[in-house]
Amino acid sequence: TIADGLTADLLRARFELSQRGEHWLVREPRLLDATPRSLMGKQTLCVGREKELALLEASLLECKTDRVVRSVLVTASPGMGKSRLSSELILRVRAQKDARVLFARGDVMAVGSTLSLVQQLIHSGLGLRAGASAQERWESCVSCFAAAGARAPEPHALFLAELIGGAVEACHDLLLRAARNDPAVMSEQKRRAFARFVSVLAQRSPLLIVIDDLHWGDLASVSYVDEALREAGDRAIMVCAFARPEVHEQFPNLWSDHERQDIRLPRLTARATERLVKSVLGEEAPRETLARIVQLADGNA
Repeated sequence: TIADGLTADLLRARFELSQRGEHWLVREPRLLDATPRSLMGKQTLCVGREKELALLEASLLECKTDRVVRSVLVTASPGMGKSRLSSELILRVRAQKDARVLFARGDVMAVGSTLSLVQQLIHSGLGLRAGASAQERWESCVSCFAAAGARAPEPHALFLAELIGGAVEACHDLLLRAARNDPAVMSEQKRRAFARFVSVLAQRSPLLIVIDDLHWGDLASVSYVDEALREAGDRAIMVCAFARPEVHEQFPNLWSDHERQDIRLPRLTARATERLVKSVLGEEAPRETLARIVQLADGNA
């Protein structure tokens, strides 16, 4: 598919793109990730957030050391650098290779879409691309729960696959057929499957669940994550959400049962803003230009 520059910018977060002259070639859907957004073709630095990063890393260390569940909520107004901070946290954790990361992002085009965040977290945990076939999704779910010597898929695999539209090989399973005829049973089985999924991953290694733009998320996903944390036992799990301040009105008492820590991002200092500008324009940028941009930004990343 061929797209113009504007359309390419809108699709960049979801699809692999390559430029062909003045147009862009839209390739396969990309694996949902928290890659830092580029500015003028350059990846921006994460500046002025050393204190916040230290707090986040300390919380994760507590989870790993004491095998506990913790939650952190980072809030700030639009443009203050929440997404860049979440990207930096994920990059650091992955570089250390001692914790697994699940990532999801709220979408303004799908505000409140039921279980959108949970579906993203499952895709992230299974390493599935957005365009994976139903068969690939089914096989990944079965593999996730596979036990040595098991001849049949674990029931949790059926309903995890059902959550992401991959239960193609289970259409004749009696439990699944019964659940499809009873919404209450289906909901309960899906919740159990997701909680078990999180527990299985956390049993293999400490788990960091990152949700960006939670203010565009859905209540069902928030509830599923809360239940998964309550069922985690002595697993090392940290859930870290990034959102605008209105998230407190949308989701009152969000994960408050899990020692939630709140962090509100302050404005960037003038020096931090200047470092950010120089990382894009270069060290040779005129002083007048730097001063003007810093003044206009007023601490907004």
